[in-house]
Amino acid sequence: MTRDDPPRAFPRVLGAGALAAVAVVVLALTAPIVTQAFGGPRAITEKELLAIKELGWWNNYVKFTPAKAASDTGARYGKKGNEGTKYVLIPVGDRLLFASARVDDRPAEHVGQLTSYGGTEGEVLQRIGKPPNLMPFMLQSVRSIWVDTVAILVVAGGCLIGAVVLTVQAMKLSRPARPAPD
Repeated sequence: MTRDDPPRAFPRVLGAGALAAVAVVVLALTAPIVTQAFGGPRAITEKELLAIKELGWWNNYVKFTPAKAASDTGARYGKKGNEGTKYVLIPVGDRLLFASARVDDRPAEHVGQLTSYGGTEGEVLQRIGKPPNLMPFMLQSVRSIWVDTVAILVVAGGCLIGAVVLTVQAMKLSRPARPAPD
């Protein structure tokens, strides 16, 4: 390599640093989801649910056993002939917790993430008539927290693997060339 040759290792080092930074940012921003998935759902009481005025960003993966069984709203969601999601109202003291569940599920204990209402849930509530004592959040128990966790880990892992590959390539390029054997 002469003085006029551009440094070939530098762009790879820069790329490796950028990929590592992306992985760190992704993991930092999604730490609550990943931590909750590996820690499992926390048991939540009726009193705790009733005390929630607004959802936080941490510790929303819960399991709840109501004093009374949930009532099925009759609303179903999915492809025609394969409706996989039903919506239920879970009694929580004098309030109702709107929840999604698998059609065949009739659990005594409900496990899922406390979330805001989405578009589909809003449509269902309009169709069934929104109860006046409905809680300001819902329990999403159909979509697994592991879907998000695996996606996060694949993206972060891919970035880290890319960073390692680029670093190894940069190290190889920055080594002085071996002299040819005589």
